[in-house]
Amino acid sequence: MNLFESSSRKGLGFCPLEYLSVMIKQLSRRLDGCTFSSQPNISAAVMLQPAKVIRGSVTSSDSFDFHNKSQLEKQKVIDEVSHFLEVHKSKSVMVFTDGSVYEAAVGCGACAAVLLPLAGDEDKYSGSKAVGKNVAALTCELEGILFGLELAVRYFQSSKYRKHTENLYILCDCVSAIAVIVNRLCTATRFDRLSRLAHFEDLLSDMNVRIVLAWILCHQ
Repeated sequence: MNLFESSSRKGLGFCPLEYLSVMIKQLSRRLDGCTFSSQPNISAAVMLQPAKVIRGSVTSSDSFDFHNKSQLEKQKVIDEVSHFLEVHKSKSVMVFTDGSVYEAAVGCGACAAVLLPLAGDEDKYSGSKAVGKNVAALTCELEGILFGLELAVRYFQSSKYRKHTENLYILCDCVSAIAVIVNRLCTATRFDRLSRLAHFEDLLSDMNVRIVLAWILCHQ
């Protein structure tokens, strides 16, 4: 610490110790309010059980390069999305999910989900919640999908109009988040998030609900 106190800066020139001192202060401000925790234990059964979320398709073309498509190709995607919504509205449960970070790739993040119910059900199922500080956009998208699954569980537990077997469509505009969920990429997210995913999967499976996770054009 004495070396830090005796180090100096001249003009724009930093000595190594002064640089470290400045960066430590910035890191301290950046971490203010953050809570560090260890990864929770998760059973091997959860990690190894087959995924019960199926990857589906709303559009015939790939979603990765939508912004680079021609105007005609973009219009085709929009028409296909509109057709999908028209076909499944009131006949299947659809949940739109989203997550974002405020004005940065990493920062204060939140997620939201909106559930469109079956015909006859008038209750609205929607909500949003904060994800945290210094979180990545992918984390917020994943939390949005999990929040959508949670809404779906609550809906199917109370719905009087459901059939014996139902399809649940979770619609998300983040290809990376879909890959993490469907392929159970434990290196891309926390173990407790995968544990919550398995819990919602089991609840919906026990109610004979088939989960389909698909990409959809953002903000449609």
